[in-house]
Amino acid sequence: MCFNSPEITPSIEQVEHCFGATHPGLYDSQRHLFALNFRGLSFYFPVDSKFEPGYAHGLGSLQFPNGGSPVVSRTTIYYGSQHQVIIISKE
Repeated sequence: MCFNSPEITPSIEQVEHCFGATHPGLYDSQRHLFALNFRGLSFYFPVDSKFEPGYAHGLGSLQFPNGGSPVVSRTTIYYGSQHQVIIISKE
């Protein structure tokens, strides 16, 4: 199953559909990033600050307009089940 191609946008929903949501993602309010973590792989999505007030109980509480779901801005691959804390610059 493909989660990114010229025809498929790597949105939060697409990544969850392909990899499954085994646990809630993490939201970094300082960097406005939502992270979905899987064993050996993490996806980071920029989330506009206007959606932050709705973030209370995980990704499902973030309500994006139809077709407005964030797309992957960064992916990290690592060994094992625990990723290290990664500082993401605002480049």
